[in-house]
Amino acid sequence: MWTIQAILAIVGSASTLSVSLVLFEISASAAVLATSAFLGAAASIYLAPLIGGISDLFSRRTSICAVNIANAAAMAAMAWATLIHSTALMLVFVFAAALCSTALALTLQASVRVLRTEKDLTRINGMLGLIDSAPVLIGPLLGAVLYSLGIPVAVFAADAALSLVGAALVLLLAWPDEERRARKIQYFGGNLKAGFGFINAHRDLLRLQLSFSILNFAGGLCVPVVIVFVLSFPGAGTPEWNLTASNIAGALGLMAGAALITRFGTSIPRVTLVCGSTFLGSLFGRALVVLAPTLWLVIPGMFLRNAMVQATNAGLSALWQERTPPRIQGVVFGCRRLLGQGLFPGAILLGGLLVDALAALDGMDRLSAAKAVLVLGGALEVACIAYIRFSRTSRVFAPLPEPAGEPVAAVGEPAGKPAGEPAGESR
Repeated sequence: MWTIQAILAIVGSASTLSVSLVLFEISASAAVLATSAFLGAAASIYLAPLIGGISDLFSRRTSICAVNIANAAAMAAMAWATLIHSTALMLVFVFAAALCSTALALTLQASVRVLRTEKDLTRINGMLGLIDSAPVLIGPLLGAVLYSLGIPVAVFAADAALSLVGAALVLLLAWPDEERRARKIQYFGGNLKAGFGFINAHRDLLRLQLSFSILNFAGGLCVPVVIVFVLSFPGAGTPEWNLTASNIAGALGLMAGAALITRFGTSIPRVTLVCGSTFLGSLFGRALVVLAPTLWLVIPGMFLRNAMVQATNAGLSALWQERTPPRIQGVVFGCRRLLGQGLFPGAILLGGLLVDALAALDGMDRLSAAKAVLVLGGALEVACIAYIRFSRTSRVFAPLPEPAGEPVAAVGEPAGKPAGEPAGESR
């Protein structure tokens, strides 16, 4: 199943690159790029509990097929919007594609405990991260080539076609005969209440996710800024190939991080894995990358950033999979995303507006403005992860006393008792 989705990731990453290049070519504005990123993030964050709750009503296989079909429709529409050069329609279909991406991500993540039952899931998530990341190396190259040839619309058409193929192939896969799911009668209100209620009842998880909400705010500031930073960097290379090189370095980083977790994930304490990798990625991939005199020294920072993000996400995913009953994982993971990334879309808009505002000041160009915002975001991330590591929030990483089971009360910290996750960055 993951191999099929990995094939789709090739054209998915090419589509993402093409959208950024087309929008920047038309507008030359960081604010427009930020709007695109904001719409994608808003769909994937604010609607995640609703999307996760809906996915719990159906088998995981049915959900995966339906989402692939919907994504095919969205990308076909994106191809049409590109042909007529409509920025507004492209932004609409960015939102639609983000809905599909969110539903697919939540469903695939919830499928792990349906298909695998190991207690320690860190290495499994590392392996899945490796499968997801490897094809993304090809995607940016494909997107850059087709954009250079003046046919970015071909990327969106290919994405639509392969999504339909993916939906058909998933139907051929074997699946467990009995898969517990949420009852439909519970959905309106009850199912969402169960998702938020579970997290609220386990205060260690709640504190962790609220802490990551601040860290993700800092990361959101940098999302459009990194694109502007790379596209504005002086020196050799055209903007599209510079952005492609940056994306390829990021993809290699994801692969390296996933490979390391697959090999060493269970031998590293989870608190060290999550906090240490986040610190390194924030320091060298954000706060210090602005010191690089050439773009080719920026590339290692992008590589390290994504490698560390992969390590963080594998540890966090395993933590939540172990502690959440499988039948409500879709809605709980959606609620988790909303709590941890609720500030992210607003931060994306703020980051783009900050760059444009600073670039308008005397003595500041667009590159200098981008560097200033990157330093701000990186410093805030470092401060946030230091708080998580050295406060009582870090107690959530303590090993479970016994294997996680179905009863909600069997894991975590009940509410009211004393205390003892982020796009490609999920958390």
